Amino acid sequence: MRKYLISIFLLIFNYCSSTYAQDFTKVYAVYNFNTVAFDAVQMYDSSYYLCGYFDQAGCLIKTDSHGNIEMAKQYQSLTDVQFRSIIFTLDSCLVLSGSFSGKALLMKTT
Repeated sequence: MRKYLISIFLLIFNYCSSTYAQDFTKVYAVYNFNTVAFDAVQMYDSSYYLCGYFDQAGCLIKTDSHGNIEMAKQYQSLTDVQFRSIIFTLDSCLVLSGSFSGKALLMKTT
């Protein structure tokens, strides 16, 4: 019985892992700084937004559907910022959350 359960698990695992093929893998170093991304969201046009930080400032990176950078924005007016989460809102805005000098941060962009 145990042998059959293991066989069924392996078949299901093999099926699940083969249904999600990897389209691309990208490594980003924006402006030659160490770039850390904590979250990503896919948009309706299949582009992506990544949020995180580099050079002790929050950053927002937009890529096309293949992961090529279209825009990278550094929020220099806020030092020691780390964006940790990003969502796309119904009114077509982005909401970023994270920390600013050890305090909670919530930012909405248009």
